[in-house]
Amino acid sequence: MTWQGASTNCVSDVTGQGARPGRVRAAAVMADGEAHVVADGGARPMADGGAHRDAAVHPGGAHPGDPDPRPHLRPDRLDRLCRRLGFRDADRRELLHQAAHLSTEDLADIARAAGALRGLLGRWGMDRPEVFADFPDRPGRPRGLIPMLALLCGVPEVRDYHARRGIAEADTMAALADLGQQVWVFRQVFGEFGLDSQGWLTTAWAGAFFWLGRLQFNLMPYRGGHVISVHIPQTGPLAPAAVDEAFGRAEAFFATHFPDAPATSLHCDSWLLDPRLGEVLDPDSNLARFQRRWRLTGEAKEADASVLYFVFRYRPRPGEAPDRRALPRTTSLERAVLDHLDTGGHWYSHTGLIDL
Repeated sequence: MTWQGASTNCVSDVTGQGARPGRVRAAAVMADGEAHVVADGGARPMADGGAHRDAAVHPGGAHPGDPDPRPHLRPDRLDRLCRRLGFRDADRRELLHQAAHLSTEDLADIARAAGALRGLLGRWGMDRPEVFADFPDRPGRPRGLIPMLALLCGVPEVRDYHARRGIAEADTMAALADLGQQVWVFRQVFGEFGLDSQGWLTTAWAGAFFWLGRLQFNLMPYRGGHVISVHIPQTGPLAPAAVDEAFGRAEAFFATHFPDAPATSLHCDSWLLDPRLGEVLDPDSNLARFQRRWRLTGEAKEADASVLYFVFRYRPRPGEAPDRRALPRTTSLERAVLDHLDTGGHWYSHTGLIDL
């Protein structure tokens, strides 16, 4: 993958401890008047109200075919949606504040961005166009604000697409809750509200990305067929039994809901598959066991920036040069990563397959 914020990686984080992306641990939240729970096992079923669409009266500058964002950005509706998509309280409050001070120009940008995003629905390949390139950040505003709001406005279309394939609303919301997680990760990295992984998030908004047990998966074209690509969110240990359970769920889920695109393999593109990493890991560790599952194929790609981001949650701000001097060397993985880079080496992302 080469999306901004995701880089060439199938892993969100496997070293830190944190709440599952998109969940509020054992907390009740509201969904258009009906309570539901997002707990350790994932979202429980809730009322299917996501398909509602308001009549469009477009703000100036938006194209006639673009969705009108204003009904989606009403404070009560936006608050409920943010809760459903796992926004942490501080991020949700800041987003509501920003949404209350949008200009007519902002609304037109959101409408155009949401219209472009809608055009990606059903395009499962990773070669999708960068639909947010025309919406640069403005000084004094949170990074990624317009794409963030466009993604939120696009939730009903994704839900409609899933419903036509017989997919439960709980699975839709668990998938799209990666938005709340990515906003939280941005705060962990930069200490402020914002988003820089909007390109990666179009994977979920394309309609074939889901959270199934311990892992996330997306269906995508590959070598004339289809594969189920694997992603590892930050939820704690990567226990072999949990991986087995997630793999089994994914195979059954996609066979049921995407019978028109049968997958032949599981797929992972990650620095975790770098054979050099296997040389420094305890062979009985969860990461080493995960690495040994895969049959490597294709060309490796340099992935130093991805390793620094996913191991240390470190990424320089735009225009800044990388500086590794302050990064910790607490764990054996941290030491191995930095020692290799300090001697002039590189880490590489490899592609792995597991036949189904």
